[in-house]
Amino acid sequence: MRYGYSGKILRVDLTNRKAWAEALDEETYRLYPGGKALAAYILLREMRLGADPLGPDNVLILANG
Repeated sequence: MRYGYSGKILRVDLTNRKAWAEALDEETYRLYPGGKALAAYILLREMRLGADPLGPDNVLILANG
């Protein structure tokens, strides 16, 4: 990986008070270059339709881009 990517993203589950690093394959980074594209990919993949904006099913993503 080059240009600021470490190949991992940090996951934080506030409900269960757990944190872990998750590795993404290089193909994902190639398909979604930059922080905004990667954040949109994660958001669309993980947030269910109609989730309560202030509920535990909502997703918060902090990414640079």
